[in-house]
Amino acid sequence: MRSRALRCALLLASVVLVFSALASAGSAKVVICHVPPGNPGNAHTITVSEAAVAAHLGHGDHLGSCESGNACASNPCVHGTCQPGGSSYTCTCQSGWTGTNCDQDINECVTVPGACPPEMPVCINIDGSYMCQYGF
Repeated sequence: MRSRALRCALLLASVVLVFSALASAGSAKVVICHVPPGNPGNAHTITVSEAAVAAHLGHGDHLGSCESGNACASNPCVHGTCQPGGSSYTCTCQSGWTGTNCDQDINECVTVPGACPPEMPVCINIDGSYMCQYGF
């Protein structure tokens, strides 16, 4: 009888341990630098569950605090979106811009053959774009 009680107690303890482990699975917290889409200048450190990490990484957040090694914290991409990569970054430029920091205008009048139609043949480069005018 005593061995049966001991076996029951061990079985009960095992069940409790298994359920405790299952309950805590996925509840670990992860520190990320949250970069709000459309407002990268408002990046801030948050803590999320492990289950939410993939979604955050998918829209531009990165692991770790914003203060520790975030090369994008200074908003180096003038006309683009910054993607941190360790101690460096990569800019994805908006249309009409180029350069490491997306700060160089693309002269579409030179780089886009036939940018303007024949009826408006004068191409004028403007920041981030171009416009066509009638000939004089």
